[in-house]
Amino acid sequence: MQRIGCKELDRSKRSLYLLLFTLTLALAVIGYRATTSINDVGEDGIVLTGDTAEKSGFAMGTYYKLQLTGEHSRKAVAACIAELERLDALLDRFDPRSEVSKLNARAGQGWVEVSPDIISILETTLDVAIKSRGAYDPSIAALVDLWGFREQRGKIPDHAPPSPQQIQQVLRENVGYQKVQMDAVNNRVSLAAGIVLDFGSAAKGYALDRLTALAKSFEVEHGLIDLGGNIGVIGVRQDGKPWNIAVRHPRELGEVFGVIPVKDQYLATSGDYQRYFTWDGRRYPHIIDPHTGYPTTDYASVTIVAPTGILSDVLSTALFVLGPERGADLLTHYPGVEALYIDQNMQVTITPGLKDVVQLVQ
Repeated sequence: MQRIGCKELDRSKRSLYLLLFTLTLALAVIGYRATTSINDVGEDGIVLTGDTAEKSGFAMGTYYKLQLTGEHSRKAVAACIAELERLDALLDRFDPRSEVSKLNARAGQGWVEVSPDIISILETTLDVAIKSRGAYDPSIAALVDLWGFREQRGKIPDHAPPSPQQIQQVLRENVGYQKVQMDAVNNRVSLAAGIVLDFGSAAKGYALDRLTALAKSFEVEHGLIDLGGNIGVIGVRQDGKPWNIAVRHPRELGEVFGVIPVKDQYLATSGDYQRYFTWDGRRYPHIIDPHTGYPTTDYASVTIVAPTGILSDVLSTALFVLGPERGADLLTHYPGVEALYIDQNMQVTITPGLKDVVQLVQ
């Protein structure tokens, strides 16, 4: 892995990359809109420009935007939105009507029949939990709630952290992927008493996999799906070039740290700026080390590029906890996955597959 220092930029270059960042997140295709006009805006809010359909909205606790190009792009977008709404209702542990919530409510009561979606997510999350030796754990919900990160977005109101005694009790009684049993053949799951599953670090990535597969079934040739910064791309842009995805600067949030070109890949970033609070001058981010029970503070952000959405999502959390050295061992199990680490001093570590393609703003 390569370790790089990030220098300060002159304002003109930062502005150039900020423009690129804005255009990327807005899913604009430079030159495309200049030569075409909006043909149709349906009652469903889907905008059709030529053979490109676009739609924005809110789901899974974040804003999303879809841009799909192909002969059946409008139908593809409509189908993707319906699927996103289905998954949102299925995986929200704070909604008592959701399947995950009902599964959690039956912890300690034996086997519970679940949908194939739950099985698919558990297959990946438990696999990463085992191979990371518990640095990632889908049963960490009780710790997340103890620290006050429950269903919050953005900066959390400052409050005192829990006591060491409280943390140890929750670790002992309410956390442990080993206490989750899965029977994939019969689509059933058993949780030990006190265990609460939280798929917040996997749901958007899984949704990206579902949406891109669905879009391709409608013969979409080019596409970009953004679920609050979890991004999946189909093919390349219409001009034949890769999609340029900006990595946000973890301390100057209106600016860009770097740009990663991707095609038929998925990208996710975990950062300490997304949800956090401060106490006695110390920042406590929402990503918790399941071994210690405390938030991880060594890194400011970790960006993952992966061949599947759920791997990009889950591994961005796992590697945020592990860091580059221990993370390298984990990545040997997952071919095609690359990482970009930014530590608290804005020093960068890049895995070999990315070092020649990442464009750092420095």
